[in-house]
Order: sequence, then structure tokens, then C-alpha cells
Amino acid sequence: MSATIAIDFGTSRTKLAYLDDTTGRPELMRLGQRDDPFIPSLFYLERDSERVLLGDDAEAMLEQDPAGVVDVLKRKLHEANVRANRRKVTPLDLMTRLLSELRTRAGREVAAFGGQCATTVHLTVPAIYGPSQARLLRDAAGQAGFTEVMLVPEPVAAARAWLAQASGTSAGVVVFDCGGGTIDWAYLRRDAEDFRLVPECPPGGDQVGGYDLDRELLARVEDLLDDAVLDELRGQEIQSLQAIRVVKERYCRGLPLQPLRIGGRQVLLSPSDIESAFAARFIGHACEGLKGYLAQVHAVSDPDQPPVLLVGGSARIKGLREAIEQDCGCETVWWERADYATVLGGVPGAGPRSRETPEGPDQSQKKPRSTPIKSEETIRRPDHKSSEFLLGGRYRDNGDGTVTDVETGLQWMRCSLGQKWKGSTCVGEAGVKSREIIDPLFEAFGACLLPVFECLNRCDVSQRLLRDLVIV
Repeated sequence: MSATIAIDFGTSRTKLAYLDDTTGRPELMRLGQRDDPFIPSLFYLERDSERVLLGDDAEAMLEQDPAGVVDVLKRKLHEANVRANRRKVTPLDLMTRLLSELRTRAGREVAAFGGQCATTVHLTVPAIYGPSQARLLRDAAGQAGFTEVMLVPEPVAAARAWLAQASGTSAGVVVFDCGGGTIDWAYLRRDAEDFRLVPECPPGGDQVGGYDLDRELLARVEDLLDDAVLDELRGQEIQSLQAIRVVKERYCRGLPLQPLRIGGRQVLLSPSDIESAFAARFIGHACEGLKGYLAQVHAVSDPDQPPVLLVGGSARIKGLREAIEQDCGCETVWWERADYATVLGGVPGAGPRSRETPEGPDQSQKKPRSTPIKSEETIRRPDHKSSEFLLGGRYRDNGDGTVTDVETGLQWMRCSLGQKWKGSTCVGEAGVKSREIIDPLFEAFGACLLPVFECLNRCDVSQRLLRDLVIV
């Protein structure tokens, strides 16, 4: 059997897992210099050279040369280039370097591989990823040397890990993934010894995660500093965010709060400072989005609403679980390895059964192959164009007031600016008279330039699609 690894490239951290032949269980590879089962998702671009440092090595450069460090690349995959130290590189180049390094290290350090580099990789990805992001990851993995590339939806991976490791018994589960860059939710039903996404309730999410909470805490720290210290902090934001993340995670694990050293000053955040930031920047967003999604789930699920499985590092945030149970009126489940659920569940054979199989009849082909994020899990992607699953046969409802064009990967708002989508209609008053903006642009350029409903109305879109977008 060829060597296979699973990689979870996160906004803040990157993890790798593999199947231990002796135990038959997935194991985390100790990637970090401190024997951590992860490395920071950081990259360092050395000035006036082609050199790039990754992970812990990049983090070590925060003290010496913070201007050269690139963070939160997962949020920048759609950008043409990222810049640091007067250099610009493509996200594809950085992802290729990272995946190549992980492939080499696993071959060298995992005894079960016998010195051979992995040929197959299972990359866990958000279920709401669009075609362009999925394509970039597949291309990066192919250029890194993998001959088979599988994209596993993160909710499916997390549910598999829960089923295999925590003996989950529910017939259905709502996975609530609290990551560094987003919070994502998805409803899955058990299918024999596996889980499938439920097409009637497409995955959704919110663009807020642990990283945004770190920034909120940093803003509160800066409020305690004088202007002279703030001037010293310019250009050291990534370093400060890393320090704040450590304090936040210690607090969420019940450990004593320690002073932060920011710009040569020691600052001590109080428990009330931290908890008010949690409530304002994260917990409220999480509960509001999940509550709306659970209403959709209830409409198509059995009389007993499925439990909510909390996974991801930010699921440990103090007060989150209690707020979800109170505000959403649901049962929550969690287990001690929930922080690593997606990468553990991404390992082939980690669950009772694995569905990802490479396409194409010739299994001996050496050129990089890949499987799109799809399903059997019925994620709405270009290879799954049935009008039963897509609005107007083309648009995927993201569950957050936006739709994604599966042909182009573009995302469109269902409502005008200033309005909010409430289940089946737009509410509120438009803050901008978008007709006054769009009409002159349309006349000048003959194309839709703004992702608002009025623009869709002017473009060549069928009346059936317009009805679906507004009513469904």
C-alpha cells in the first residue's frame, strides 16, 4: 500500500496525520520544534533572495524581521500575489513549498513509511470552498509531488473522526467547526458506517474565527497603551497576535492568566476583558448563524433534532458551548481530540469506511490526479449541477445570505446593501440605492459589476433563477 497522509492547512496552524499500521488508528505527526502536533501556518520571505521559511522557522523570524512574515494565507488563496519584504509570491508557490516540505518530512520521520515519501494526500477543506480555491490546492499538491490528491470536506472528516474515536451513535449530526479563519456548519446524516452531507441543508458559515478574536483582544490591549508604545508596535502585529493567541488559549484551558509583553511593556488582561471580547466578537456571531441554520435542519430532520458536534481549536472558547445550548436550544457534544478532528478524520481508513476514490480507469497513471470536493456528500460544485441541488441549476445557497456561482466561483449577495437575508426574504432598508450606482456602470461597460440583486436583474439571468434567489 502506498504511503498516504492527511493534511489540515488551517488559518493559524497546519496539522498532519497518518494511519499507524500497528494500531490501525490515525496518529498525529509531531511537526513542531516543541514536539507540538502542528506548526504555525506562517511563511517568511527573505529579502533580496528566493529563500522561504515555513512554520516554526518563519515564526522565529518575528523577532528579527517581522516585515517578512506572511500569515493567514488560507484567507488569501484567492489573491494573485502576497507581499512581504518587498517580494511578491503567489499563494500557489507558498502552498506548494509547504506541502512539499510536509511530504518530505513525513517520508523521513514516519517509521511506517520506510523512508518513502507519501504519494497520496487527503487535504481537508471547508465545505463551502469554491472551485478556484479547490483547484489551487490540487495544483499545489500535484506540484509538491503527490500523484493522487483527495479533497475531503472538513465536516465529513470531523464526523468520521467522532464516529470512529468517540463512538458517536446519533443518526445525524450538525458539525460546528470553529477554526482560526471561519466558523462553518454542516448537517450530515449517517449512512451505514459513514456520514453524508444533507443536500437540503447546504453547508454555511461566517467569516469570523479565532484570528478575528485575537485581533479584537489586540485592540483592547492597544487601548491600554500610550502613543509612544503604539508607535513601537507598528510592523509587529503578527508577533503581537501570536502572543495574544497563547494567552487566550491558556485562559480557555483554565490556566492562570499571564502578563503579555507588548512593545517592551507588560499588560495583563483581566478575565472580564477576555470574556467581553469573546461575547462581542465571536460568541454572538456563532450563535446567530448556527440558530438560523438549525431552523433549516429542523425542517428536514427527524423529530429529534441532531446534536451539534463542536470541533476546531476555537470550540474551546469559554462560554461558547453554554451559549449555543441556551440560545439555540440544542444538545452539544465534544471530545478531547476535537481540536484535531478534521485531520484525524481525513486519514483514509480513519473511519469505518472511506469514500474518496480517484477518478479515471487507469489506476497506474503517474500524472497528478485529483477528486473534486463532491459527494456522495452532495456538496454543490460544478460536477454536481442537478437543479434539484442548485438554485436555477447553477447557484449554491451558502446559508448566510449569499449564493455562489458554481461555474465561475463568484459569490453574490441575495439582498441589497444594508439589507439582511432572513430565511426566505430580505429585511431592512437598503443603505445604498444600488440602482443609481449600477445603471450607469451597466450602460458604460455592458456587464454586471456589483454582486447585488439589482445587478442580477439587469444581467442575462432567467426569470426562474430570479424567483429562486428571492423565494427559495
